[in-house]
Amino acid sequence: MPTTVNNPNTAPEYEQIKINTLSYGIEVKGIIPLYRNFGINIGWITFYQKLWNRPAFINESWRWYHSPEFELFYYPIKSNQDKIFLRFRTVVTTDAIERNFVQLQVGYKGRFNFNAK
Repeated sequence: MPTTVNNPNTAPEYEQIKINTLSYGIEVKGIIPLYRNFGINIGWITFYQKLWNRPAFINESWRWYHSPEFELFYYPIKSNQDKIFLRFRTVVTTDAIERNFVQLQVGYKGRFNFNAK
């Protein structure tokens, strides 16, 4: 059964919040600067996760997952707060190979400046 949390401050149709996932993990990341405005992030995440049974999820037990990650990034020389990146990540579990998958992400990280003059 999923864990249910009752919130007395909400309307009746939103009284119960269903929790679908619980996980514990550790993450290690490192940065390798290539030039003044290019670099590589390398990381590894290991986590122990439980998905409660739902029609979309069939996971009756806790499972270990491992996720190595590689990211190449570029930022303008003026500001290292804004980055363009290409990230490759794979998520692997050894006891259910059909659940393994990979991600390729292209993105932009930026910071809002609310005090601009």
